[in-house]
Amino acid sequence: MTGLQLALLSGALLGSGVALVIWQLVPAQPDLIDTLDRLSPPARRRAGTPAVAAMPSNEERLGVWALKTLPRATWVATPTRELAILRKSEAQFYGEKVLFAVLGLVIPPVLTGFFALLGLTFPVVIPAAAAAAMATLLFFLPDYNARDDAQKARVAFSRAFGAYRHLCALEPTSRSGTPQAMANAPARGGPWLCP
Repeated sequence: MTGLQLALLSGALLGSGVALVIWQLVPAQPDLIDTLDRLSPPARRRAGTPAVAAMPSNEERLGVWALKTLPRATWVATPTRELAILRKSEAQFYGEKVLFAVLGLVIPPVLTGFFALLGLTFPVVIPAAAAAAMATLLFFLPDYNARDDAQKARVAFSRAFGAYRHLCALEPTSRSGTPQAMANAPARGGPWLCP
């Protein structure tokens, strides 16, 4: 492979990596009706308005594409319980996996091109093997992140539920009955206990 071919390849990979990063950072266009409905106070919300589905994020769109295109065996094991705890859709999770894998494929050739500009050359096998290894490693990173975040959420929920039980136990001391105590305690119990 000549220096010009290597420069063209690394430029194309760098350009696609930058395009992917920009695509990820551009915010999705929110639905105006849904946004205004969420921002208005509960008393002023329109009654009987059907819930409008939020526009899918870029990760969700990529995940839907990957689910349709790639075979089901590609995903190995999906942490569905953890995704349910994190309130994350499978499409968003699969989109993250594909995005991370593409990032892993792009980084080694870009670094190789950078080192080639500095005068350090590597055989083609080294960046190819590094790209395959890094893509595989980054493909499984969202699995680890989902399990770790779900474990942290379980701990936070456990603490919030303990606080809720404690507040329910203390509420009768302020001369309120059991139903009122159970209704008042979630308001003080944090985001896990308030719908």
